[in-house]
Amino acid sequence: MEVEIGFICHANKDHWLENIKHVMKDISIRYNKKIVLFTINNLNLDKNIIKKAYLIDGNKAGVTKTKIPSFIYNCVTHSKPSSIKKMRQLRMLKDTQVINPVNRFYQHMLFEMIASIMRSKDKDVILPFETISKVSVKEFAKKYDSFFLLPQRSTKECRMISISKVSSYKKNQEFEIAFGYKKQIITKDSLFLEINKIIRSRNYILLKNPGTVNWGFSPLEVRGYIQKGITGEWSVADFIVKKELLSKDTLYDKETSSLADALLDLFPEKVNKIKSQIHQTAININKLLDCYIANRGSCFIDFIFDAQGNPYVVRIDGFEQDDYLYELDEGRLWKESIKNAGLYLVYLSDKE
Repeated sequence: MEVEIGFICHANKDHWLENIKHVMKDISIRYNKKIVLFTINNLNLDKNIIKKAYLIDGNKAGVTKTKIPSFIYNCVTHSKPSSIKKMRQLRMLKDTQVINPVNRFYQHMLFEMIASIMRSKDKDVILPFETISKVSVKEFAKKYDSFFLLPQRSTKECRMISISKVSSYKKNQEFEIAFGYKKQIITKDSLFLEINKIIRSRNYILLKNPGTVNWGFSPLEVRGYIQKGITGEWSVADFIVKKELLSKDTLYDKETSSLADALLDLFPEKVNKIKSQIHQTAININKLLDCYIANRGSCFIDFIFDAQGNPYVVRIDGFEQDDYLYELDEGRLWKESIKNAGLYLVYLSDKE
């Protein structure tokens, strides 16, 4: 059996799978497409087949064995070496196009790409950054009163570390290291050593703190969801306010709110201006990244803001692995994002 469209799904997210089935059924009926859902484990690349896939063919559905589709959407971040190897091999197949083959990126590489071709007047959204080293920490501590440490590649619970100068005596400068609700005061001479104890030699980058504005107990964080759909062009699906990267209270972790509510509280006279700015920034960034990275269909961008409402990009990744959208508004926005992903595959298959 030959199928044009496929989705690589999570092996351990059954709640996602059941909803994807419903969304893909509607697309299958409307566009007369056979669609298969499968996990990376069920791929047999030597025989060019999927050993066990869930086939959706209009109102008919069931488990089957099938050839590898021509167009595949990857909704997963793969971490096992065997899964990563399979994904690399899948991407190399001559007659198969994989969308979002990678959903987790090294942040400094993306920032470098964007900064290299973004127009000068738009570059303010990218904060000064450096990969972490003893030298870069020393330079940032000298140049800025406050800066962040951001994981190079996002984890399930992604947290930024905040470093702030608390005394300016040249002979005995002191800094506060804040990680969630935990804080400690250390001297300048021991700053890099203490940072290393926290990050345990993991890859981080340094970002200048623009002077973040708080909403509630934590700095305002906004996530934008950007996708390609039936037109093949980037569009913004939605923005949400979340507490994650700089959350100071574990009680509020994973809490989401409306962007409009936050902006009305903080910047009532700039709501439309800020919305327009982050909307256009999100679109522009994805268009720029298309110059470097092929086969992208979904992306999220995290913003923080200064006291004047100016936005700054702090994180960019592919298809979201968290449940922020899934748990918001009874999953309406999440289902819409799955629908957009399916429609983009329809666009690609029809264009072919």
